[in-house]
Amino acid sequence: MKNEERLAGYLWFHVMKEEKKAFLYHIYILDAFRKQGIAREALRFFEEEARKLGAASLGLHVFGSNENAIELYRKLGFKQASVSMNKIL
Repeated sequence: MKNEERLAGYLWFHVMKEEKKAFLYHIYILDAFRKQGIAREALRFFEEEARKLGAASLGLHVFGSNENAIELYRKLGFKQASVSMNKIL
């Protein structure tokens, strides 16, 4: 992803054509570019590209402590599909 020809972050995803699913492996926005709508734009790009490549659904993983990301994903229509828990000893 570039902002005015400067690298703002990256997006890594894969589309499984036979399953008609796309999965977002990683999205990262550099600190200097956060809170500017770039992540939202990147996720819309992910959705558009996945749709073009035949995906009927999108998936991703987000850590429960990443409240900002969870809020953004929910605003973009993602729903919770599972819960993973751990306990620090």
